[in-house]
Amino acid sequence: MNISQQKKLIRNNYQQLRMQLNSLEVDNRSNQICQNVITNILKKIPELSNLKIACYISAFNEVKCDKIINFLFENNIIIALPKINNNSNILDFIEYNPTVKLIANQKYHKIFEPSSQHKILPDIIITPLVAFDKNCRRLGMGAGYYDKTIAHLQRDNSKIKTIGLGYDFQEFKPLLIVEKHDSSLDFIASENTIFLPN
Repeated sequence: MNISQQKKLIRNNYQQLRMQLNSLEVDNRSNQICQNVITNILKKIPELSNLKIACYISAFNEVKCDKIINFLFENNIIIALPKINNNSNILDFIEYNPTVKLIANQKYHKIFEPSSQHKILPDIIITPLVAFDKNCRRLGMGAGYYDKTIAHLQRDNSKIKTIGLGYDFQEFKPLLIVEKHDSSLDFIASENTIFLPN
């Protein structure tokens, strides 16, 4: 079995685990994870109010980042949401506020994106994930949008930070199999832990 097949198998197993959560479990666990991020990462950033932060709209029982979005709004911090750029196959980050309408992506109908076109460059990117390991390696849905986007943006601005949100049970042990193009995130937050790359 090659690396790509192994990743596919891990991805399928962890997606099935995630889909077993009911909506109440998703809400409760998501709130815990978001509070962990707010308390142990965001509130410790000295110049937080000057930053632009990219969040996401969850799908397929991903961790919801509503609580983080609300915290950012309450503190007048600029928020962006991802939108797939069909020409480049990377994500554009579009400024978001409650007046911006969300529409279903034409290709992935369960993924909602902002209808606005106002692109911004985020300082922090918060990402969903399917599985992760203790070294902050992330396994996504398989299309590579976040991997390509983060690599592309960090080539121009190495100061961009990344935070993955995952449930405790999404931690893969001992370590995920990695390929040359796979990179670690700066943080991964679960209900009870903040992981840092080793």
